[in-house]
Amino acid sequence: MTLPKKTDKQLIAEIKRTWDSALVDAKNSLNKAIRTGELLIELKKNTPHGKWETVLNDAFDASFGRRHAAKLMKIASQKELLKIASDGDILTINEALQVISDATPEQLEKVEQLKREAEEKAAQAEAEKKRKAAELEAKRAEEETLSKVQTKEPEIIEGEFKEVSEEKPKESAEDVKPGFVQVEAEHLEELQDRYHETISVNESLTKEINSIVKVF
Repeated sequence: MTLPKKTDKQLIAEIKRTWDSALVDAKNSLNKAIRTGELLIELKKNTPHGKWETVLNDAFDASFGRRHAAKLMKIASQKELLKIASDGDILTINEALQVISDATPEQLEKVEQLKREAEEKAAQAEAEKKRKAAELEAKRAEEETLSKVQTKEPEIIEGEFKEVSEEKPKESAEDVKPGFVQVEAEHLEELQDRYHETISVNESLTKEINSIVKVF
């Protein structure tokens, strides 16, 4: 049975689908290689000195040797360089290794600059996070203080207001009872008598002092 011949339009469509799939596979392949290298770097940091090869041999089969692990870790450590040097091209693992080997000083300097910028952004983000946390804590403390003031015992608040407001009003002359006026008058007469008595005593003392002065 002979299959019908594909038209140019069908061929073009299939080429596009196949190529797009290849690009996706290639991109995923490199991304997975980078991720594997990152995990290997982390594992090596946790491995005691001199035990790295033993860990690889015990954990993986012969196809995943020390040399293969070194390549993946190299790719992972230079992923920023690959972004710059590839110029948007999708690289295979071997091509990525070649790009790293052929890196120019300008490219390496650019990578260092990107790392510094990333570190600065991370530091700024951390500082902003701490600032917002401090503002939130200050706001929470302010709300707690305000809540305590608003929920203060009503009896205490009323008592405080009563102490302030229980000032007796001054009595007018019309409000004074007659008996009170009589008592005040009696006291006034007594004070006047004492005043006159004091003046009389003072006059007597003054005379005596003058007589004594004349004698001397």
